[in-house]
Amino acid sequence: MLHISNQIQTNILNLRNQIIPSLTPQVKKILIIAGTAFSFLAALYLIRKHFSASKPQEELIKESPNQRHTPTQHTPEDPDLQKPQPPPVTPTDSPTMPIQDNGDTDLAQNEADTKRAQEEADAKKAQEEADTKKAQERAAEDRKAQKIVNILLVGRTGSGKSTLMKVLQDTFNVTPSSSNSRSTREPELSEFKLGEYQLRILDTPGLCEHVPTSSGQIARSNDEIAALIDDHVHMIFGGYEYLDSAVFACSVPSGVLIDDVYSIKEMLSRISPPTKKLFMVTYAESLPKKELQKIREQLVSHKDLAIQKNFGGTDNFLFSGSLTPDDLLFEDNAKGKLTTIANMKEAVIEALIGDRMTEQEKADGKKARIADFKSNTHCFLDDNIIRDDMFDMLSDDMLSDDDESID
Repeated sequence: MLHISNQIQTNILNLRNQIIPSLTPQVKKILIIAGTAFSFLAALYLIRKHFSASKPQEELIKESPNQRHTPTQHTPEDPDLQKPQPPPVTPTDSPTMPIQDNGDTDLAQNEADTKRAQEEADAKKAQEEADTKKAQERAAEDRKAQKIVNILLVGRTGSGKSTLMKVLQDTFNVTPSSSNSRSTREPELSEFKLGEYQLRILDTPGLCEHVPTSSGQIARSNDEIAALIDDHVHMIFGGYEYLDSAVFACSVPSGVLIDDVYSIKEMLSRISPPTKKLFMVTYAESLPKKELQKIREQLVSHKDLAIQKNFGGTDNFLFSGSLTPDDLLFEDNAKGKLTTIANMKEAVIEALIGDRMTEQEKADGKKARIADFKSNTHCFLDDNIIRDDMFDMLSDDMLSDDDESID
């Protein structure tokens, strides 16, 4: 080290001897001071470098007062031997920070919450449906025990709903001519006894309403009429699910119109099992049996009505009729019409309440209605047949006492 320092000084002296003679005294003085300072700094640098190279590797690593580590063992061939190694971090030395992945975590949590909410909603809906079904079953059992039958009459305007309801109450009902008929504007509830059974029939205004200009009324929209029917069904029966039967009417004189198809489809969407659905062709009292069979076949094959699908087949396909003022012009005509109307009525009664009755109840009920029909027919004809002074149209060939059918 002293040898190196002496050499530096010798070099500086030689340089000084060559340059200084040509310099002024002031410059010489500055150079002497600068050279001395440079020599001092160079000596310090060399001394530091010497001691740094000889100091052991482990002494170069300063340990933190709060850190402890075990020096990494290296083989002599390890090229990283001379490189400072960072101290290992243990769990106690550095606390573990939580992983920040909020996006995926929030998404998974939202999906789980949505799934749980949907499951809860589904479970609640299933429970409500089960409770509703039980309530309907209890109500049906109560009606059955009390022999109450809830019936809804629907169809387009002028399809004969009101006439059907009146005939069920009275076989001898006389329907006014079409020019004098009054369409139902508001739902009307009729309750009456049929044997031991209490029939509750709601007659409804027809959809596809047509109002004569002379009436001064305004035709209502189908939505208005349907809403009116809905309100009364819920108010009177508690809802469509508490109906025992729904009767869909269309008439023979007009045939099946687009309005009929629309009305039937609109109301069918509201009716569900176990409510029985009946398809009724009204004003059929004047047609012979062959003609009625032909009409039945045509309507059953009508693709828009879909009788088989919507009404369960021909067993629920029925006819009804009613007397008109013209039928009272001739007694024979009136008698024949009354017999046809009574037989049609029997089929309707069987469809409405037949499944409620035992075979004995059916037989007893039919026998009572036959007796009532026979006892009242003479009186009705006497009171209502329009007579000619020269020709007595009254006949005594009504049903015999031992006849077991109205035919």
